Amino acid sequence: MLTPERKTVALLSILLLALFLRVVNNTPEFASYWYDEAEYSLRAMHIVDHGGAYDPHFLRDHPPLFMYILAGIFSAFGSSWLVARGFVVLLGVATTLVLFLVGKALKDEELGLICAAAFALSPLAVFVTREVVLEPLMSFFLFLTLLFLIRFDKAGKPRDGIASAVLLGLACITKVVAFVVLVPLLFYVLKTKLHKKKVFWVSVAVFAVIVTPVYIMMLMSGFLGFHLVKFSNPSVYTVWGQPFISSNFVSLLTFIGWVNVGFVPVALLAGTVLRANGWKFFRSLRGLSTINLFLVVWLIASLLFSLSYTVMGPHYDYSVLLPFIPLLAWAGYRYRRVLMIVLVVFLVVSLCGFLFLFKSDAMNETVRFVDSRMADGDSIISGDYSVMSYHFGDHEVVRLTAEDFLSGNHTFLVVDVARLESLLENASAETKIQAEYDRVYSSPCNIFDTTVYVYERTA
Repeated sequence: MLTPERKTVALLSILLLALFLRVVNNTPEFASYWYDEAEYSLRAMHIVDHGGAYDPHFLRDHPPLFMYILAGIFSAFGSSWLVARGFVVLLGVATTLVLFLVGKALKDEELGLICAAAFALSPLAVFVTREVVLEPLMSFFLFLTLLFLIRFDKAGKPRDGIASAVLLGLACITKVVAFVVLVPLLFYVLKTKLHKKKVFWVSVAVFAVIVTPVYIMMLMSGFLGFHLVKFSNPSVYTVWGQPFISSNFVSLLTFIGWVNVGFVPVALLAGTVLRANGWKFFRSLRGLSTINLFLVVWLIASLLFSLSYTVMGPHYDYSVLLPFIPLLAWAGYRYRRVLMIVLVVFLVVSLCGFLFLFKSDAMNETVRFVDSRMADGDSIISGDYSVMSYHFGDHEVVRLTAEDFLSGNHTFLVVDVARLESLLENASAETKIQAEYDRVYSSPCNIFDTTVYVYERTA
């Protein structure tokens, strides 16, 4: 039994470790901005530069809340990578603290410490909360949603139920996948007969007021069409045909093997629980509290969504981690020895992560090379448009298509292997490259990179 002083020390140590794993070696020299990071930063910069206006074209893929918050931070501190990544790192640490409060609300401070440690050390959580993506803000809101739902379940205070609805609304206008939580919420409402109480309908109204206007604008901006086209892409069927073979982050195997390798010891924990309880474990689910059953339903819904989405196309899905953390903590609360093995493996994998595994430096080195040769009036046509546009905002940067390449005379062509092969399928583009451009650079890369080429116009 830990004394209050030791619990405080343990919590501070976990928070410091969470910060350490997310900060150390998190520099452009180690891991450059990748496409999504640059894209979200550009959208935030657009908001700053246009007096708060958001380009409706961007509403077709994601809700805008993250970009607006990032724009506010950029307005105050500047739009550098340090500011943007610093923001998501702080979100990661703040979420660690929220998970402590979740565990404490579920049972006690010891469960809270286990919840916090699991999130602080999880390789997938570390990976995601080191980069400028939507998931850190989404998970922050979702765990706060869970925290207030637990409080509402225990005390029945309407303000906690309404706060939970507000926070879920904020999560849903951060990233669409937050809607997965509506599945366990429906289960919770039906099991507790919450729909017969006034607070439920007030909460539904509050949620609708937050979400409806944003999603109407997204639908009007082509949200459905954009995603239907995305999932009808031929690469989807290729992945279905070979779901366990992929050189990119598009299959279940690479999903597990890259950032989710830290989940491997979970099998040990699950095996220990089942060996100790046998089939009684599954029968015991009927005796769980409503909130714990909520977590189980949430995990099942997230697993089904995650596996289908991961196999169907490129995605670093993170939603499955969220309900997994408190459930892992519950199991570890009882089986402490196995829990320590899990947490140690999490820590080792995360340490390896920021030393090597998460590294992706091909584009970083390419940006550095182009910058060394860039002169006034030079322009770039690039397959990785967002990264080039973010780094070279004072030059003309054009998104790569065969038509734009043929109609323009850009100084530099920056293209990875896959996009180059696609471009060369156009005979006229191939002729123009051979006649007017020299390849002046080929990026170094590790096993998680793709090679990036730079062509410079000579004609």
